[in-house]
Formats: sequence, structure tokens, C-alpha cells
Amino acid sequence: MPSADKTEPATDPSSGEPRLPHIEDSEYCGPDQLCRVLLMLRRWEKTPDLEGDLTEPGLRRLLDLAFQVSLTTEEGRHPHFRIYVPCRQQQVAAPRPVIRFEPKIPLSDQLLRRIAPSVSSRMHALQVVESQKRLFADAIIGIAGSGASAVTGSFDVSTGLGIPGLMVRVDGPGILRVTEKGTWELRAGRIQPVHHYAILKVVRDWFQELAQSFLEKTSAVSSTAVAKPEGDPAAIFDATWSFILSTAIGAHHGGAFVVLPTTIRTAPPVHVTYSAERLDLMRGAVKFFEACFDTEKVADPREAQMRAHDWEAARARMFSAARGLADLANVDGCVVLDRGLRLTGFGGEIRVHENDIAGARCIAAHPQTLEEQEPIEIERFGTRHRSAMRLCAAVPGTLAFVISQDGDLRVFYGLPDRRVCMWRNLGAWMSASERW
Repeated sequence: MPSADKTEPATDPSSGEPRLPHIEDSEYCGPDQLCRVLLMLRRWEKTPDLEGDLTEPGLRRLLDLAFQVSLTTEEGRHPHFRIYVPCRQQQVAAPRPVIRFEPKIPLSDQLLRRIAPSVSSRMHALQVVESQKRLFADAIIGIAGSGASAVTGSFDVSTGLGIPGLMVRVDGPGILRVTEKGTWELRAGRIQPVHHYAILKVVRDWFQELAQSFLEKTSAVSSTAVAKPEGDPAAIFDATWSFILSTAIGAHHGGAFVVLPTTIRTAPPVHVTYSAERLDLMRGAVKFFEACFDTEKVADPREAQMRAHDWEAARARMFSAARGLADLANVDGCVVLDRGLRLTGFGGEIRVHENDIAGARCIAAHPQTLEEQEPIEIERFGTRHRSAMRLCAAVPGTLAFVISQDGDLRVFYGLPDRRVCMWRNLGAWMSASERW
């Protein structure tokens, strides 16, 4: 296999990430190939102050340790844990130690296997440092909420999308997710980049439609109200839907969300087991939008405090409704919504007649232009994925978000000619701990 260390990667036009065909097409990849990918990326984007402070041998050793420990079991269970390596320069929003080891503990496979249960949640990670060509466990750090926090009054309520450094996340036997500027995952012997699902134009277009809809709904807001903050109101829906998907992914149950187009002339081929129409995320988004304000335009401290309280309350109510929607995905069947984010029901069973999808094909498509890139053998996937593909073929314009039990997120979109786009290697996160 050619060495990745001596090859400058070609850029993938769909994502801006470097292409690694000689690695991705290999019959089997392991921690050594993952290390080569990270080293290539470090040379491709030379920003050492944003990288984990590890030498090449140290990085290779850390990934090998994480991989080997991921294959072990404790009481019949494979470990899940996180390791964080800080960058060279201390950051203001860097994770803070919860427990400091004095003295530092030399890192070994035995130590990592024993200590892994203490960093098995999204809340914490084991901080590792390199000293005199050796790796040491330095501390247990808190990572939930690390990074920037939501700005009071703002539309953009996504928080903590990451901080400089290296995070290695072990999600099961041989499954490593590494984040250092970008995110890459080793799974089933393959290395793939992980992109946020909102890289897809069909999703961003949906968010813009939703933003335009509630701007029309809120046009009657009093002109004497404090000016709205600058920014794109579509960020409200980006954050809300990211929260829904990341919550469903974190449940490790699997599920599917189906967003039907507004142009359907006949009843969609989905039998909804549990009709539920009162949950309206659009209403919550409107109330939140009305509570947003520009903090610099409020001179009176008491009024500023009242507005901040109203903003926090509206935000909490919006995300409470979003969590309720996310939990519906734990019920067998799909969650069905319209493009206005109104819930139709859940426990949906997709019933598509073969005659309605004759000649349908599933394809990998460019995330921006929808140009066909290669065919996808949908029969290789499970029932959820095949059902989503069939529905999108039968009802063009349908968006389907399918989550497998191991946390993989795939998005389907139906084109008018019975071609169905499917995008893989996607993630959803609102905070560093979810991305990491």
C-alpha cells in the first residue's frame, strides 16, 4: 500500500476535505493507517498550535493503545471512553481538570483498560500528555459544555462546537473517532471523514424555508420591541434539529424521521400507528424568536435581566419540545412530520407498492449540486434504510433521517425521476462532547 506520509491529498470538491483513496480503498485499515491520515492532514493544514501536543511516535502509540483496549472486554462489555490531548498553547475555554493525577501515571494498556469506565460518558475524558517520549495520564477533565457558550439573546444557540487539541473517542471494538480540526472515524476497517449533516444543501434549503415561514408569522411583532440581533434566523432550526438528531443518536436505539413535502396531492404511503398533532416545533421557534433581542440595545439593567429571563425560558421550552420529539424515535417505526415541523404522528409504517417505485435507484450524490456520483446497493442496508429509500422514491421531495443502533446517521432525499440520494458519514452535534 502506498505511504500516505509522502502524498499530498487531492481535495474532495464536495466537502473541502482531502481525499485518501489509497487508504479508504484498502481491504483493511487500523490505527496505523488512521495515524497516517492525521499526519497527512497536519502537513496539509499547517496549524500546529491547534493540534494535540504529540510527536509522531506519541500519536502512533496513543491510537494503538486506544485501538487495542477497544477490543478487550470487562464483564462481557467492550469499553467506551474518551482521551483528550491538549494543544501547545492553553486556551481560555479549554476543558478543566476534575481530578488531577499527582504524579502523572505512565499510560499503558492495563491502565487504560482499568480507568476507561471513569471516562465512559460524554461528560469526561482522560487527559494525556507526552513527556520525554512517553505518554502519561495527567487528569480527568470535564468536556460537557467546553468551548463557547450560547450568547444571551442570540438566534444561534449552538454551543461548544469544539476547541483546539486532539480527542480520541472509542465507541466499541475497533471503532475510533478522532477529532483534530476535522473529524475522522475508523470503523469496520475503513477510515471516513464525518461531516455535520447540515453540509447538505437540501437540509439548508429546508431550514431557510422554515426561517422565512416564521419571519412571516412574526412580522406583526411590535415595532417598539428591542431590535433583533444580527445573524441568520435559520440557525434556530439548525440548532433545534441538531439537538433532535443528536439526542436520538445518543439513545443508541436507532430510529427514523420522515419530513414529507407540502406538495403531496394524495395520502402518503405511511401508516401512522400513533397520531399526535399537538407538538408543533414551529410554534416554539416563533416564541423563541420573539424573545431574541440585541443586548447592546437594552440600556436598563432591570429590563435586560427580564429579557434574558424570557429568552432562557423560551429557549428551554423549545428544546423541551425538541427532546420530546427525539424520544418518539425510540418507538418502532418512523416519526412523521411536514416541512413546517408539525408532527403528524409516530410509529409509522412505510407501505410502498412495487409498481409505484419501478425503476427506482439509490445513488450517492454531491451534497451541493445533487449530481450523481455512484450507485448505492440499498439491499446491503437494513429495513429502516430500505423503507426510507422506497418512500423517497414514491414521494419526491421527501427528506428522511435514518439512525442506526450504532449511531450512524444517513440522510435520504427523493428526486422527481425516482432517483433517491443517500448521504453517509454524517454526524449531528450541538456541543463538543457530542461531536467528540
